[in-house]
Amino acid sequence: MKKRVFYFLMIINFIFINLAFINAAQLSIGPSELFINGTVGEESCKEIKITSDYIGNLIGEIKWARNSNKELKDYTLNPEYFKIIENYPEKIYFYGKDIKTFKICFKGEKQGKYNGLLIYKTERGYAGIGIWVHLKLENKKIDKTKLILYSSPTTLLFFLLFLLILKRNNLLFKPFPK
Repeated sequence: MKKRVFYFLMIINFIFINLAFINAAQLSIGPSELFINGTVGEESCKEIKITSDYIGNLIGEIKWARNSNKELKDYTLNPEYFKIIENYPEKIYFYGKDIKTFKICFKGEKQGKYNGLLIYKTERGYAGIGIWVHLKLENKKIDKTKLILYSSPTTLLFFLLFLLILKRNNLLFKPFPK
């Protein structure tokens, strides 16, 4: 009987000791996907929110893919491959239940659509969370109102010159034959 009680207490003690070493972190990130439209050579930003009950640092990293599928194995490229400059906190400290909001910004040299994956992991690497990044960079658009304002005097000058040539050649206001 004493042996059974002893074994029972040993098992209970073993369970409580092991439960003390189990660590779990709750992480959430929003939005689940980032759609960023920008202009080549200019920085484009969006806001991200991470919620966690973890105590310690979360380490962030972005990897890029050549295609737009969502297979993790394809996201292996560094931003230098696409000539993209990233600006986001690579290390975020959490102390218990906390919410952190921050900006993530990108600047690129080439027009195109780029697909990335931003992952934040705990320092020990036992928990992590990710967000899909869709970056679309376009060349600078010409403001059409400025184009019209700047081209109007030139267009008007050519139009008046054209009318003058027609008048000198008696092609302007010529009566219709009867």
